[in-house]
Amino acid sequence: MRNVKLFRIDYRLLHWQTGVLWQQAIGANMILVVGDDIAGNELRKSTIKMAAPKSVRTEIISMDKAVAFLNSSNAAKFVIELLVDNTDDALELVKRVSYLREINAALMKTMPGKRLLTKYLAVDEHDVENFKKMMELGAKVECYTVPGEKSVNIQKYLG
Repeated sequence: MRNVKLFRIDYRLLHWQTGVLWQQAIGANMILVVGDDIAGNELRKSTIKMAAPKSVRTEIISMDKAVAFLNSSNAAKFVIELLVDNTDDALELVKRVSYLREINAALMKTMPGKRLLTKYLAVDEHDVENFKKMMELGAKVECYTVPGEKSVNIQKYLG
């Protein structure tokens, strides 16, 4: 995956697991939070930046800016932890950045209309379709939450 060492779907985005555990485990020197909704929401951006480790560059950017950056030679200067909070954004990145082919489906919020696939992964039919599209594009979608945890291919849960 070139310089992206972790591409994670996590509705909480930046928190202790992603900001400390994962950052240290993969040696990331950049945390890239991607999403048009997030990039356009100043309150959410400031909350994420407060949770960001001071020793790591943290960027919160729109989808188009992320795609341009990840496809540029500038991205090669960093070891990147890439975070999105939904399957739509994950699928869009898989479509537009050819080397993003490993996704960590970690934490998706339980809410009405969603069912649990794992203890921490709640999906609806739209999410399931997005995961299937990612796999059709050659992506491997694995479920795990912390470094060292045994990963499980999402196909096991989708049938």
